[in-house]
Amino acid sequence: MSIFYIETTIPSFYHEVRNQPEMVARKDWTRKWFDAAVKTDRVVASTAVLTELESGNYPGREEAIRLLDNLELLTINTAVAEVVEAYMKHKLMPVDPFGDALHLAITSYHRCDFLVTWNCRHLANARTGTTRRKEPYGVHRRLSRTASNSFKRLSHRRQLCCLANSQTRRTAKPQVRRDTGE
Repeated sequence: MSIFYIETTIPSFYHEVRNQPEMVARKDWTRKWFDAAVKTDRVVASTAVLTELESGNYPGREEAIRLLDNLELLTINTAVAEVVEAYMKHKLMPVDPFGDALHLAITSYHRCDFLVTWNCRHLANARTGTTRRKEPYGVHRRLSRTASNSFKRLSHRRQLCCLANSQTRRTAKPQVRRDTGE
C-alpha cells in the first residue's frame, strides 16, 4: 500500500465548478484518481491543506473541506518547520513558509510515497527531472518524476498517477512526485 499526500489543489479540483474544458478535464481526472486511490491506498493530507482550504472564499469550498473528513491529517511539528527552513535557505523552494515548501517538507518528513498536486510550477515541475533532497534529521529522500501526456504506469503502481507534460497543459493529469526512499 502506497501513501499519497494530497495538497490543496486536489480537493479544490475535485469540486471544481468552472466549465472551461481544461477545468472540467482536471476535475474529471482528479475524481477518477482520488476515488480509485482511497479504495486501495492510504491517502493523507495535512493541517496545512485544511487551513488553506478554510481560508479561501470560492465555490465548492465546503465540499472541498469535507473531502478531507475521512483522511488522516498529518501534523506540522518543529522538525517539519526546520525542513521548510532548509528548503528555503538552500533555495530549493520559493520563500513562503506556508506554501509549497511546507507541503514538500510534510511529505518527506512523514515518509509519504507520493505528493499529488496540480501545482506544476514548484511542487511537480517536470522540467527538473529527478531531485535529491538532503535534509537535517536523517530525512534523505529521493523524489523522482516522469512526464506523460497520457496515463502512464509508475513502476507497479496504479496507472492514474502521472505527471503533466509541461508542453501540453490542456491534456495535463494530476501531478505526482514519487519518493523512491533512497
